[in-house]
Amino acid sequence: GLMPEAGDVVVIDKGGFVRKADLANSTLVIGVVSTKPAHVLRNMIQESVPVALSGVVPCKVTDENGIIKPGDLLVASSKPGCAMKAPKQILPGSVIGKALDSQDSPEDNVLMLVMNR
Repeated sequence: GLMPEAGDVVVIDKGGFVRKADLANSTLVIGVVSTKPAHVLRNMIQESVPVALSGVVPCKVTDENGIIKPGDLLVASSKPGCAMKAPKQILPGSVIGKALDSQDSPEDNVLMLVMNR
C-alpha cells in the first residue's frame, strides 16, 4: 500500500507530506514508522503517522548496499519504505539510525536505534 506502515522508512516531501522513502541516501528522511510511538507526527493526510523520534524500533531493510550487521549506520534505500547499509561517503542528514542486529535475508526487519544526523 501507499500508506506508511510500521517499520517503514519515511520522508517528509516538499509539500510537508509524510510518505515512504524511495530514494537511496535521501536527506529528506525523518525516521521509521513505529508500532508503539512516544510521539505522533501530525501531517496533512487523513491519518496521522506515528514516527519514532527516539529509542529502538523494528525497521524494514534491504541488502541493496550489502548485508547489514550490528553497528552499521542505516539510510533510505531505493526500495520503498526500506533502509539499507549506509555508504562510506554519508550525506549529512541521510542517517536514520544504527542497526542493533543482523540482517538474515535480502529483505528483512532489524532492530534499529533511532539516530538522526
